[in-house]
Amino acid sequence: MMRFLCLVSVVAISAVVAFVPSRPPVSLAHRSSSSVLFSTTSTDVAGTVKWYNAERGFGFIEVDDGGPDMYVHATGLTCDGPLVENERVSFATEIDRRTNKPKAVNVVRSTSIDADATATTVGNEPDSEPTKLNLQNAMKAESFQRARLDAQLKQAAKDAHVKKAAAEKRLDEEAAALAEATRLVMEAEEKRIAEEAAAKAAAEAEAARLAKEAEEKRIAEEAAAKAAAEAETARLAKEAEEKRIAEEAAGKAVAEAEAARLAKDAEEKRIAEEAAAKAAAEAEAARLAKDAEEKRIAEEAAAEAEAARLAKEAEEKRIAEEAAAKAAAEAEAARLAKEAEEKRIAEEAAAKAAAEAEAARLAKEAEEKRIAEEAAAKAAAEAEAARLAKEAEEKRIAEEAAAKAAAEAEAARLAKEAEEKRIAEEAAAKAAAEAEAARLAKEAEEKRIAEEAAAKAAAEAEAARLAKDAEEKRIAEEAAAEAEAARLAKEAEEKRIAEEAAAKAAAEAEAARLAKEAEEKRVAGEAAAKAAAEAEAARLAKEAEEKRIAEEAAARAAEEIAARELGYPSVVIMNARQQPKSPEVEAALAAKYAAMNLEERAFTILSDLGMIDLNPDPDDPNRDTSNDDEDMD
Repeated sequence: MMRFLCLVSVVAISAVVAFVPSRPPVSLAHRSSSSVLFSTTSTDVAGTVKWYNAERGFGFIEVDDGGPDMYVHATGLTCDGPLVENERVSFATEIDRRTNKPKAVNVVRSTSIDADATATTVGNEPDSEPTKLNLQNAMKAESFQRARLDAQLKQAAKDAHVKKAAAEKRLDEEAAALAEATRLVMEAEEKRIAEEAAAKAAAEAEAARLAKEAEEKRIAEEAAAKAAAEAETARLAKEAEEKRIAEEAAGKAVAEAEAARLAKDAEEKRIAEEAAAKAAAEAEAARLAKDAEEKRIAEEAAAEAEAARLAKEAEEKRIAEEAAAKAAAEAEAARLAKEAEEKRIAEEAAAKAAAEAEAARLAKEAEEKRIAEEAAAKAAAEAEAARLAKEAEEKRIAEEAAAKAAAEAEAARLAKEAEEKRIAEEAAAKAAAEAEAARLAKEAEEKRIAEEAAAKAAAEAEAARLAKDAEEKRIAEEAAAEAEAARLAKEAEEKRIAEEAAAKAAAEAEAARLAKEAEEKRVAGEAAAKAAAEAEAARLAKEAEEKRIAEEAAARAAEEIAARELGYPSVVIMNARQQPKSPEVEAALAAKYAAMNLEERAFTILSDLGMIDLNPDPDDPNRDTSNDDEDMD
């Protein structure tokens, strides 16, 4: 391992010799990969190095054209090694992004170097005095490394003992914290069980109390509801009975009043109809009597006129046609008697039908018809009389004597027949008038009796209807009262059931709430106990960790002090220089350095060994620039 370290040290020193300054300690300007790989040069500007700090990696170049001195940084160098005062260089310029001022870049040594510059640069070759000095320093580092290794082994044994004691103490503290946490958890669990039992007992007691109160309230409400329902039922029944009695009395009074009114109306109507019928019968009898009397007088006058005419005609015809006149007179008398009889029968039938249907109208029509028939008969009689007069005039001379005797006999007979007919018609008219009056009176009586019976039946039916309505109303009101009582009882029962359910639900809810509160309290207690235990464990762990960190920091500080006492800048550098290393560390270092190129490997090894100082990149925005002005001065 020592041979490998020496070989690596020689290679690294050979690779970076151009970066070693002319005076110790060894330093090297940090260069970016872009500066190392840059190969093109620019000789637009020429100048002489005014001064250059190899340790800090910057300086100034005096420009040949008399302009201001140009700032140059190690990252702007494209030549090997640091710049040397009074060395001729050529360079290009660009604006510094940090200061917005021009700076020199792509700095190369000029090909026309003067003798002083050549003499100055000779010292930068590998065989110069600084290179030998670096080799001597490396040998001193090796010897120092051996002494440091012995001290490190002793310190490692001491640290192992301290770490073991700290670990044992930490384990004891963790065991104590675990025991404390277990104790707190057990206490919390016991407290939770006790609280659950107390909460359960309280919930059961509260539920029993609420159930008892609900049962007492239900019994009281049932009794009150039952009493109220019975009182309401009795009140409604009493009101219905009183209302029924009042309605029955009112209905009876109304029925009696209605029956009395109907009887009175029927009686008044009967009396009026009887008076009207009697007046109508009397008027009809008077009219018929008058008509019969007028007809009799007219017929008598006509008969007398006809008898006189016939007597005259018969007297005129008697001489010539006594026998024919007698026969013709008999035939004509028979025909006239037959026509008169037929006319009388028709008139009687028409008068009777008119009296039965519409006495006044038929009487008027019969009167008009009679007048028309009389006029027609008169006209016919006059025409016939004229004809007969002519014939009689022709026969009068021959039949005057025979006709006179026949006329007298016929006149006597006709007068007798007319008188008999008058008497019979008067008797018939009187009998018809009496019969019609009796019929009208009978019809009026029957109508009165029927109307009285109908009025009585209507009154009885109305009274029965009112009584039935009152009874139905009473039954309906009783049913409504019973339904209302049933409804009130049902509502009371439903209210009781609802209140029981509500009380039960409230009791269950209260029990659930108490159980929930107990559970939440238990969970909160468990959580609080767990949190307290975890907090206590975390606190103990934190204290143990802080103690461990403090002990490790103290150990590291002790190691740093020991390393500085041994002459190392830090423990890291001392560990890097420590020999021998474990196979794992050797393998890791070999793998780490094998992945680098030669120059980077040498740079990294020297950096790990603490043999070089790193200069910050001036383009790094995080670089501390507070001392730049002092460095320039």
